[in-house]
Amino acid sequence: MNPLKSKLKTLLMCVLLMSLLLTVFAQAADTDYTGYLDPETGEPVNEVDNDQGLVELTESMYYDWNSHDYAYTVNGGEVHASVADGMIVSEAVKVYTNSADQLVIYKDGEIYEGSADYISEVGSYVVQSGGESSRSSVLTFSIVGKTTNTISTFTVPDDFYIVEASRNGEPIYAERYSVSMLEEGDYVVQYENMSTDLLYTLSVTIDRTPPQITLEGKIDDDGRYHSAVKLTGFEEGDSVRLTSQTEDAQNLIEILADGTTQISEPGNYELTVYDAAGNAAEYPISILVYFNRNTLIFLGLVAAVAIGILVYVFLKRERLKIG
Repeated sequence: MNPLKSKLKTLLMCVLLMSLLLTVFAQAADTDYTGYLDPETGEPVNEVDNDQGLVELTESMYYDWNSHDYAYTVNGGEVHASVADGMIVSEAVKVYTNSADQLVIYKDGEIYEGSADYISEVGSYVVQSGGESSRSSVLTFSIVGKTTNTISTFTVPDDFYIVEASRNGEPIYAERYSVSMLEEGDYVVQYENMSTDLLYTLSVTIDRTPPQITLEGKIDDDGRYHSAVKLTGFEEGDSVRLTSQTEDAQNLIEILADGTTQISEPGNYELTVYDAAGNAAEYPISILVYFNRNTLIFLGLVAAVAIGILVYVFLKRERLKIG
């Protein structure tokens, strides 16, 4: 064989071998990362930033892959919660801490007295940590009912983005970080965390229509009742509040045998009806003194006693005359 051809053949085989090795190494480099990719840059996201399994989402918020909740660094430890800072949910929330600092939770501006392990009451919450003089806010979140009127625009927390949104089963326009919920309807919003790829869903019904009930009774031209007032037309989830001159008068609401509601005591009242979404409707009620069965019985007893007294006095006088 020609020595030159032999050398060329050997060189060609070396080139092919090196190409094959480079291809294998390149594929190995491509498949070495099995974590998540940043949806904006396409770059790999470091799933675990430290030995504790914490992924930094924002400057003060982490996701803990060990406990599968959100961690917030505080003095001497962490506050953990099942929700991210600024999240709106319709499920119960759990909050706990391994810090020596005191944990204080506010609901709608008032100190929350319930258990932090299971927070399910509808409202806006602020979680604070620290001593009386050095207390600082750690996170905020809101719990809404399955039916609500409290959301006009749904905005995702930091490090999240909206994947898709629908109303009454039809896709609707959503910006990357917010979606309008001004119109009534059944909404489903899916949103994802950029750093963990975790997907969340909020399903709520937006209802802005106040409740409507019917008031029945003997009413005059001035809108005043001369009888008990029967209340009908309540829907599931409705509640009522009765006040008289700003005083609580709930004890005057009667539940009748047929399940209907009635107010029978004379007086001037303000009846407020709330539905499950939080909408309210007010009904002023003025009931004048009237004769009902109980009143007639009472008056009959009074009349009987009065007649008895008169008869007794008359007979007593007659006996005195005879004597």
